[in-house]
Amino acid sequence: MLLLRSALVLLLVSVPATLSAQPTRHRADGGRDLHLALLLGASQVQDEGRHGGTIGVDLEYELTHRIGVGAVIEHAGDEVDSTTALAVIDWHMLPGFVFQFGPGVEYEREREIEHEAGHGAFVRTRTEPRLVGRAGFFYEFEVGRAWSIAPSVNLDVTRRHETLVWGLAVGRRFR
Repeated sequence: MLLLRSALVLLLVSVPATLSAQPTRHRADGGRDLHLALLLGASQVQDEGRHGGTIGVDLEYELTHRIGVGAVIEHAGDEVDSTTALAVIDWHMLPGFVFQFGPGVEYEREREIEHEAGHGAFVRTRTEPRLVGRAGFFYEFEVGRAWSIAPSVNLDVTRRHETLVWGLAVGRRFR
């Protein structure tokens, strides 16, 4: 929770200055870049020991060469069994180094084993939506003019638990 609060304070202090100080990225056609990435990684729910493989998609629209807005959708399988959708801000602090944060919703599937007299046990599942906040970092290595590879680490925080998400994203920039 401290990391999320610190990230929000950093945002409130730095984003207005960054937006006013940095010009919009100009291209010959007047457009801005769109970046689409596929994430493969893992998630671990802190203090519960649950973990699972993670796959996700990250879409960013660059407002300036320092600030981008976008969406992230990830699914963590195995013991975690949750899907997260986030609206994010990507702050390109230094060339290649990006701080990502934003709010979203996590849909976690929970399983309960119930026993009925004379009928044995059965598993009941339900999906619980929860508000989630994300803060994390990644470093983009550019491969040619259009492709990138980015190792990343993020912390997703809900009222119930914190989940560490890490992986490798392969992205394509559309100009």
